[in-house]
Amino acid sequence: EIKRLLLEEARTMDDFAIFYRTHAQSRQFEDILRREKIQYQVVGGLRFYDRKEVKDVLAYLRVIMNPSDSISLKRIVNVPARGIGKTTLDKIDTWLEQLIQKNQTAEPPTFWQALLDVTEQGELFSGRTLGKLREFVALIQKLMKESHKLTVLELYHMILDETRYVLELKKEGTLEADARIENLEEFDRMVQDYQEENPGAALYQFLEQITLSSDVDRSFDPAAVKMMTLHSSKGLEFPVVFMVGMEEGLFPSIKPW
Repeated sequence: EIKRLLLEEARTMDDFAIFYRTHAQSRQFEDILRREKIQYQVVGGLRFYDRKEVKDVLAYLRVIMNPSDSISLKRIVNVPARGIGKTTLDKIDTWLEQLIQKNQTAEPPTFWQALLDVTEQGELFSGRTLGKLREFVALIQKLMKESHKLTVLELYHMILDETRYVLELKKEGTLEADARIENLEEFDRMVQDYQEENPGAALYQFLEQITLSSDVDRSFDPAAVKMMTLHSSKGLEFPVVFMVGMEEGLFPSIKPW
C-alpha cells in the first residue's frame, strides 16, 4: 500500500506512519520494510536489534559461536548481574596484556583465554569473585558444548533458562521490564520464523542474517516512514496512518492497568 501510494498519489516517505501498541511489534514490520527497501524510522524507541535485551542474547549467541569475540564476551560477563564488576574486568585486562607480552605469536591471546587462565590458576582472584568467574566460564562452556546438538531456537531457550534472564526481569516488576520481556518473546517468534524459512540452518548462518539486517538499519535515511506506539502521536500529523495489531488481547491490551 505504501508503494502504491508513493506511485499513484505522489506521496513522500514522510507522509506515512505505522502505529502499534507496543514496541515489540515493530520487529515484523522492520523486517518487511527492510526487505522491500522502504526506509523507516522508529520514533520514541530503538530499532529492534538495537534494544538492550536483544543485543544481550545476540552477544551470548556470538560468544557461543566464537568465544574470541571479546566485545560480546565483555557485554555478557555480568548480564544478568552476577557480581562481576568493572574492577574485576580491569584486572583480567591487565592479566591479558601480560599474556600478550609473554606470547609474541601471530594470534595474540584473547580475553576468553585470559579468563580461562585466571580461573584455572586461581592466583589473581580468590573467594567469591573467583567462584563467580568460574561459574560464568562453566556456563559458557556448557552452552558451547550443547550448541552442536541444538537448533538456534533451542539454544536461545537454553540461554534464557541457564542465565535466568527473564526471571530476573520479572523480579523487577516494572513496565520497562515487561517491555523487555515482550521484546524477548518477539525474538523467539523471529527465530521460529527464521528456522521455518531456513530448516537446518546453523548458528553462524543465523547470526550472519542478523548482521546483514543490522547493517541495513544503519544505512537508512531518517527521512522515512515513521513507526511508533499509538500513544506517541495523535496521528493527525500524517496524511496516511496504518493502525496495526488490532486484535483481541493486544489492542486493547489484555493487561490490567
